[in-house]
Amino acid sequence: MRALLLAIAGTAILFAQPNPRVGFYQWESPIRGALLPSPLSTAPPLIERTGAGLFRIYVGPRFDYVHPVLSPQRFEGVAHCTPVDILRLPHYRQVVEHPALKTIILTVYPSRDYGGGCDDINLSRSGIGAALDDEYRQMFAVSEYLLNTYGHLDKTVILINTEADNRMLEIMRHTGSSDLAIRNMIAWQNTRFRAVDQARRRHPNTRLKLLNAFEIALVNLAIEQQGHRFVKSPRGRWNALRDVVPKVSFDLLSYSAYESTNAPFETGVIDSPPEGTGQRLARDLAIIARATSKPVMIGELGIPRDIYEKLPSGGVEPRLASALAAIRRMRPAYVVFWQVYDAPAGRGEPVEFGWLDPARAPSKVLLDFVRTYR
Repeated sequence: MRALLLAIAGTAILFAQPNPRVGFYQWESPIRGALLPSPLSTAPPLIERTGAGLFRIYVGPRFDYVHPVLSPQRFEGVAHCTPVDILRLPHYRQVVEHPALKTIILTVYPSRDYGGGCDDINLSRSGIGAALDDEYRQMFAVSEYLLNTYGHLDKTVILINTEADNRMLEIMRHTGSSDLAIRNMIAWQNTRFRAVDQARRRHPNTRLKLLNAFEIALVNLAIEQQGHRFVKSPRGRWNALRDVVPKVSFDLLSYSAYESTNAPFETGVIDSPPEGTGQRLARDLAIIARATSKPVMIGELGIPRDIYEKLPSGGVEPRLASALAAIRRMRPAYVVFWQVYDAPAGRGEPVEFGWLDPARAPSKVLLDFVRTYR
């Protein structure tokens, strides 16, 4: 009896601890602005209350979680807008230092100034040697900064890109060359991994675990050329899973899972049976797992309420329940839900997409998953 009581008490303590494998993204939010607190300040308490212990944020030159994207006011008073400069800002530091957030995922983008202020490094050129030098220096610097500043913390920090397939599509549309897009993506990811790996080799005894992830978005879909246009298609020829993943290094392969959860890829029809959501997700996670020997994570999972809640076949909850059941079977290393707050729509009103919001109670299905997926 005593052993049973100890086991029950141990289980209760385990579930009371924030879950480092499950959490939420924050990209943008209407709950921001110069006169409002940054969502990087207000999101962590919401996340902690769910039992989650993971937070994913963007760290790059395009916005600062205070001003709109590419606002001239972003990073005012900051000498540069490299990842290190950004992470030194107080509202970013408090995310990394938050005691309940044991896993921090940073969607990191180094920057260059092409004449209009700092912006993402441009990969749509045939000669990107100088750009890759900047990529390496800034990725190495941010890795060193994290290991030197937070090496004493018992946390995992993952440095990641976002949806490589969309970057490939952007390059193809700009240059007309699939070969250039694939070649540049391979060189870019290998540069990022090398910088992270060389930095952590210099700090073998830190408690902080620093990892690099590579994120993809297409599994069954791929990019095809239609005349002078490049589009995503079930008949497509190129995607990152097939053409980039076998030739790059990473610690984790991340899947931004909208292709699986939104609709059957063959038809694109969203009003399909909710149980198909989990069937597709399990199928696609198995395909991804066969493509790599490294752990697989879900970097984004979202089902927008404004679209799916109105469908005759059923709303968000049955689709979410189906997806989460598949995740329990497939056991990805981390699961990230999109996003903490609803994203802004055209006129500034909230879109029914966020999983957590100060004005709305979170899904019970979601909360149960967060607290029990171990």
